[in-house]
Amino acid sequence: MKSMNRNDLFKKLYQRCSGYLELRAFPLKERTFISLGDDWLTIKKQVDKFCEDYKDQNIYFGVATRDGRGGKKKNIISIPCVWIEIDYKDIPEEKVQEIIDAFSFKPTIIIKSGGGIHLYFLLERPVDLKRSTDVRNVNDWIRLELGKGKLDNVGDITRILRLPDTVNHKYPRKPICEVVEINENTYKLDDFLREIPESNTELIAHVEYVTKQIEEKKIVLGDDSYNDWLRIGFALADGLGERGREYFHRVSYFSNKYDKGDCDKQYDNCLNGSPPEERITIKTFFRYAKVVDMATNNSGTIEDITASSLMKMEFPEPKWMIPSIIPEGLSILCGKPKIGKSILSLNLAVAVAIGGMALGKIQVEKSGVYYLALEDSHRRLKERFKAVLQNGKSPENLIVNTSISSIQDGGIEQLDIWLNQHKDVGFVIIDTYARIKGKKSNNTDIYLEDYNELVKIKEVADSHNIGLLLIHHTRKEESEDIFDKVLGSTGITAAADTLIVLEKNKNVVNLHVRGRDVEEAELALEFDSKTLSWMLVGDAREYSLTGERKVIVDLLRDKGCSMKLKDIADAIGKKSDNVRHLLEKSMEVMDGVIFQPKRGEYAIKTS
Repeated sequence: MKSMNRNDLFKKLYQRCSGYLELRAFPLKERTFISLGDDWLTIKKQVDKFCEDYKDQNIYFGVATRDGRGGKKKNIISIPCVWIEIDYKDIPEEKVQEIIDAFSFKPTIIIKSGGGIHLYFLLERPVDLKRSTDVRNVNDWIRLELGKGKLDNVGDITRILRLPDTVNHKYPRKPICEVVEINENTYKLDDFLREIPESNTELIAHVEYVTKQIEEKKIVLGDDSYNDWLRIGFALADGLGERGREYFHRVSYFSNKYDKGDCDKQYDNCLNGSPPEERITIKTFFRYAKVVDMATNNSGTIEDITASSLMKMEFPEPKWMIPSIIPEGLSILCGKPKIGKSILSLNLAVAVAIGGMALGKIQVEKSGVYYLALEDSHRRLKERFKAVLQNGKSPENLIVNTSISSIQDGGIEQLDIWLNQHKDVGFVIIDTYARIKGKKSNNTDIYLEDYNELVKIKEVADSHNIGLLLIHHTRKEESEDIFDKVLGSTGITAAADTLIVLEKNKNVVNLHVRGRDVEEAELALEFDSKTLSWMLVGDAREYSLTGERKVIVDLLRDKGCSMKLKDIADAIGKKSDNVRHLLEKSMEVMDGVIFQPKRGEYAIKTS
């Protein structure tokens, strides 16, 4: 059999990949990036030079290709395979082949690292960052299937593994890392995913997210007592089974009492024994994490900044989902039931997804959209999309979901995780707030409860620099201020960046807008029942004008400059006193739009 080397490995892994190959040398922490756009001979020469320069170091390569600027998740370009590392300290060398033969997927590449073995399962086509969570889930599943909880976690997509044809300096005998097999086996990522229980995939992502937060803050769940530790173990065992062992170690690590062997024994007991009390489920784990998160978020120091420093700072202009109506941040769209809020939100979702015209007149920037239609069925959504698209192509970047957990059950954390996996999405619509709102507690301040719930949603929008539109209802009671009709306490309106209220007015529907980054406006909309589309027809204040007052407004607009009272009266065939009265009424209705540039003259703003 022909001997194989690292060049054969690279050709097999990266023949369909773009980006850069990352090499690192430890303990010096030297790094280089080699373009995969060069020919293989040039790549070989650059790799050989790095290996020669740092031959007394342990040399590793990034399995996924990079963008040439770094080795973090954001720098990942292509992921050519899924992989696993088996260390001989965890599984004896003589047992490894038996385990590989029993596994349903046969590795494409086998490398002996000197202290263990690396298995690579080549994908038919490389995947990108959007599927990084799927790759991580598959890597974790392979590790658990082959190692039964004994193997180290090397499944993250930024992973570096030992480079073949280099010395493993960790061992006194200094073994050479070598390629021992390369074959033609290739797989679809979905081939692996079908083997993972579907119900666990989303749960694992949620547990992974929470665990990373715990690790970043280096905190201990509960009061570091045996009883709390026991409950956390049973909670993870309930939700994840054997897969929860890794997370049990990770969340136990920051306790001064942590011992790897004791942790394993305890988790074995959790898998095989009975919990100390009923109703210990995976939700118990999330409750412990939530308490700790609240405690750590309330601590810290106040960060000051001087006014002069603030004035020197530069900030980017806010992004707009719908210019002059919906900026980035949290916006709430309210209206009476059946007034057309859901159809309007669908119109906006399609407009942003295709980068078209919102409300028939407002050009919007194209972006990915996540539309949570929580009150609709797939059948109803299909019919609505069919009408709105008018036989046009369905946008691939508009993703629809009809379910999500409530806020109390981790729905906002789920959304946060989802957005981390879909960086192209810039606009999220949740229809409606009532569907994700948690149950009210009897002993809580209603204002604070509403405010805290909305702030939680707003923080997700702000952290991802997206626009999030939350659909809500208005109350039946009338109010002088239209925005006081938003259903619920003022905690809701206080937390939102932008408030939008739909209100029926004669033959049109008025769209009222008020917010921190938008000019207050009243727009008039008309509904086209054939295309299920809302169309912007102008300033709502103009549409509230009738008869002679509208004639005067049209006259001033057509003229394009100020007119004397007598000239206006002559043009419409009315007495000056009557025209003065009509102008005064129009100025009341259209505050600031009709004005007097000088005494006895009237004009209309053109923009």
